Amino acid sequence: MKNNPSAISRTVSAINIDALAELVMEKYHRRQLIKAANEILHLGYETETELPLILDAAEQKVFSVTQQRSHDDLIHISDCLVDAYQEIESRHAGTSSPAISTGFYDLDGLLGGGFRPKRLYILAARPSVGKSALAGNLALNVAQSQRLPVAVFSLEMSREEYVQRFLSSESGIENSLLETGRLSNNQWQPLSQAVAQLSEQGIFINDNSCPTMNEIRSLVRKISATHGGVGLVIVDYLQLMAEGTDSKMNMTQRVGQISRGLKKLAKDLDVPVLALSQLSREVEHRNDKRPILSDLRDSGAVEQDSDVVIMLYRDEVHNPDSPDRGISELIVRKQRNGPTGTVKLLFDNQFTKFKNLVRHRQF
Repeated sequence: MKNNPSAISRTVSAINIDALAELVMEKYHRRQLIKAANEILHLGYETETELPLILDAAEQKVFSVTQQRSHDDLIHISDCLVDAYQEIESRHAGTSSPAISTGFYDLDGLLGGGFRPKRLYILAARPSVGKSALAGNLALNVAQSQRLPVAVFSLEMSREEYVQRFLSSESGIENSLLETGRLSNNQWQPLSQAVAQLSEQGIFINDNSCPTMNEIRSLVRKISATHGGVGLVIVDYLQLMAEGTDSKMNMTQRVGQISRGLKKLAKDLDVPVLALSQLSREVEHRNDKRPILSDLRDSGAVEQDSDVVIMLYRDEVHNPDSPDRGISELIVRKQRNGPTGTVKLLFDNQFTKFKNLVRHRQF
């Protein structure tokens, strides 16, 4: 029997084209997965290659298949508009997924409610101004008030140092006393209470001094899978992470590669990422030492890749006789979808604790 073109046409037209296309793509992705599995098998036999490098390569091969599956489609603007309109309606009705509160109401107000998934936030300051302390406070606030897991990647401080700061902040015992162990008898009870309270929080700390982007991605995905999501990812800090990348690139290129990787991580895993960054010494040469975007150290790519840039300033660091002792300024220099501006917080250095300023309301 000869093929009948009209019959074939009728048969094809009767098929759900979308379903057929989906079937073809599924077969393609299965072939890609098989290919990745074979490549991973060969990697396992490479005894001359270090195991961490093999594990990184293996995870990247599998992840690349999942990424292809997620981003193969071009979405028509009409579909995008429907999603955008429905999200705006949900925000108006108060039924959309809320932003993740920072725990500081003035900062939340400036950021449109707090941290948003898929966005890269940069927290920048000169050394010893308090950016790690603020990052720790933000981790605690998100974990405690939002009951969401927080992943902290501390390249500079050990996990013991980070936890000690948490204990000082929660117990009200000076960090210097915890450092020496010279506690009075009546300080042990609040310390024990702080230990009990903190042990219930979903804070996960990795103090690997040189984690790769794949390692960070893998650990965040693991936490998300076992705890139903991640509220915030903190990387402390950018320049140290960049030192562990390709030595053939200069530092500017390395930092740019890391910032792009963190932005991609935020989008791919649907989490807000807060990356800490050093500032250049140029800020010290100005009369007004409040940092500006051009002070971001090593890379303009950090400014380009970020959705929000927050710069931390404490006048007392530069002016010992400052009338604003104990006051910290969080200067939002860039916000892709919102205004810039400055909010002020109290900073209690002995407890490494930031606090909301008391609002004066008129009744």
